[in-house]
Amino acid sequence: FDGAAAPTDLPINWLTATNTEMLLPRGTNEATKRMAAGIVGRTLTGPHQLTALIRQQGANPRAVAGLRRKGSRCGFRTRCGLRVYSMLALAIDNTSGNTVLSIRANADLDAVALPQWTS
Repeated sequence: FDGAAAPTDLPINWLTATNTEMLLPRGTNEATKRMAAGIVGRTLTGPHQLTALIRQQGANPRAVAGLRRKGSRCGFRTRCGLRVYSMLALAIDNTSGNTVLSIRANADLDAVALPQWTS
């Protein structure tokens, strides 16, 4: 993910965008892939860009994505317990300063600190 700055001062063993990969179900269209990457990486520039991806390009706002540690073999077709999240869940900032866990990756339950949206 090449978006906003990664969170700092994280608890030990938390993952960030630099050591996390996003997985989407097979058959996900390109517009949905761009939408998901924009949400997770916080690279969407505003609601108009999201609306255009959905209305004009066919992105699926009900899509789900899984996160995993880079290099992991965990996936949708493996029995690893991959956790999946809705786009809405991934779009919400963790405003607790990452003191409260909200997103996990893999079956290992690695905590993930996503970047914050810019104001």
